[in-house]
Amino acid sequence: MIKIITGNAGRGKSTLLNILVESNVFHSSISTDGSGVTKHAQVYSIGNSKFIDSPGLNDAHDKRRAAKEIKKCLQENINYKVVFVCNLESGRINDELTTVNIILNAIDMDKRNLYYGIIYNNVSKGVKDLYEKNGALLDIHLRQLPVPPREYVILERLGELEEGDNVLSSNQSFNYRLKKFIDSFSPTTFPKNSIKDIDPDTYDQIFTELEKRFYDYVQEKEEEIRILKQEVETKLNQSIKSIFEEYKQEVEKGIKKDGVVRYETTFRKVIPERITVQQKRVVDQTTYYKRLKIIKCNDTIEYTAWAEYNKMETEISIEDVEIHSEFSL
Repeated sequence: MIKIITGNAGRGKSTLLNILVESNVFHSSISTDGSGVTKHAQVYSIGNSKFIDSPGLNDAHDKRRAAKEIKKCLQENINYKVVFVCNLESGRINDELTTVNIILNAIDMDKRNLYYGIIYNNVSKGVKDLYEKNGALLDIHLRQLPVPPREYVILERLGELEEGDNVLSSNQSFNYRLKKFIDSFSPTTFPKNSIKDIDPDTYDQIFTELEKRFYDYVQEKEEEIRILKQEVETKLNQSIKSIFEEYKQEVEKGIKKDGVVRYETTFRKVIPERITVQQKRVVDQTTYYKRLKIIKCNDTIEYTAWAEYNKMETEISIEDVEIHSEFSL
């Protein structure tokens, strides 16, 4: 089985391959001009597996040679596991997925039978937590790629890998997660005649198209949030109105008499000044309290302590918003 690690230059492909083979056989570094140091495909075999480190397709100095090298790697007519290594920082995702599109477009086969993976590497903890929490990558993959990856993983930045060239990770949890990911999806067989020429000159055209799709996606999400926020505000105000009317009716209903002692039950709703709606979890909570008002025959009045009567809680999904009510008791 051949395991190909490809993607743009400078994304840490060689470093990840060294972790997979547990040895510094792939040269991992970045040249001073920002291009990748891998100019030709590097190959290393262990048992029945062959690991290939392809050159970066975004290397402006040698993108045509890189395109030929990648095509050659895909033409051995053997089972493949193709993994793209990408970056999530600084809004680069469309740049990364443009490269994925160019390579996938060169594979002339039923895309439903195409299995591959994406590693988002060297990601800060904040960005990693954000994407894992909101699940936005699933939507982005469906919109921006001809076929979504069978699996993807977000790997957090490791300080030890930034200390120098050809550093092998000693973080066992990180290494295990990477190896488990590579094993998580099935290989794909590419018939030799199914691999067309990879054209790096289509980059600008594909990138522009992906940028437009991404802009449309953001606009749709913003509209969904606006509508949901409006629905939450409407529901909240309707609920408060209803409770307010019930309270008025209870007061107007008057006092129940029982012999010489008159009992009156009153209700009060505790309403916060504002409700903070958290992303993916909104809690609209209403708590009711009641107390007993006792009017004795000598017209003295006593009140019992307020006691919790009922609590209602509703969950709604939305981004962080603050909702202020115009009603209060």
